[in-house]
Amino acid sequence: MGNTLRNIGIIIFLISGYNSQAQTISSISGNVVNAKNEVLLGNALLISPIDSTIIKGTSFLEGRFELMNL
Repeated sequence: MGNTLRNIGIIIFLISGYNSQAQTISSISGNVVNAKNEVLLGNALLISPIDSTIIKGTSFLEGRFELMNL
């Protein structure tokens, strides 16, 4: 991998539900790979759709991220 790794930003938008009985999201996790299925490093951010403020974020080095306690 070496020089082929680039710092990438993962932006996850939290979409608020219109129904008050909508399911609550408490965590988001995932794996980030390129087209060759190689793991990447980067940042995962949860951004408010209302005003684009960062709600929560984390860095990851081996392709796996998790945002908890949302």
